[in-house]
Amino acid sequence: SSSTAGAIHLMDISKLGTTDRLPVYKVPGLASALSRPAGRVELEFVSIDSNSRFAAIACQDDNAIVIVPLSSSPRVSSVINLPSGSLPDGVNLINYGKRILLSIAEEGTDTVSIYIMDPTNLNQAPQLITRMNVRALSGKGDRCDPEGVYMFRQSGKLYLAVAIERADRVLIMDISNPAKPRKVASIPVGSRPEGIIVQKQGGKTYALTGDEGKPG
Repeated sequence: SSSTAGAIHLMDISKLGTTDRLPVYKVPGLASALSRPAGRVELEFVSIDSNSRFAAIACQDDNAIVIVPLSSSPRVSSVINLPSGSLPDGVNLINYGKRILLSIAEEGTDTVSIYIMDPTNLNQAPQLITRMNVRALSGKGDRCDPEGVYMFRQSGKLYLAVAIERADRVLIMDISNPAKPRKVASIPVGSRPEGIIVQKQGGKTYALTGDEGKPG
């Protein structure tokens, strides 16, 4: 609501399970970084890089992604301003040589974007590599709502899995060359998938989706 300010908090869980109070740090200046009233900021999804150096956080109604270093003095180090109406939902980070790839599910425009960033210079905003419309790729002719994204490696290649809510499918893209994504498969799953992760176990690779189901 307009009376409740959107906020980002970091909790230090290194002493989880002890009697010590866990430290909590609030990220200041979020509304000013987004040029929005605090009560209008809507945080949607978070991804943390594999070395726990920073987080990328989707601010859906703000059409923005904020980058926040993880420390006891957190702050917004940079902002990705997405096209109007993008409504970013899921975000995901993966190592790419000495740099980091950031994938974003842009629900409002049926697009998925891939950015690249330098983890040693978080004050520099990530740079766009590609933005692709996934409506036709998912086999859906009208609105498809990409909700979740997850990047993973298999057999020397880099892939992107996208949960397509209104198509009840997961789209798999080969992004070994992030500037030229290539569709590999469109796989039927449960009703209205949102969250997605990919895990390897027993020599196999599994994509797990959280399927919201149809309203009612």
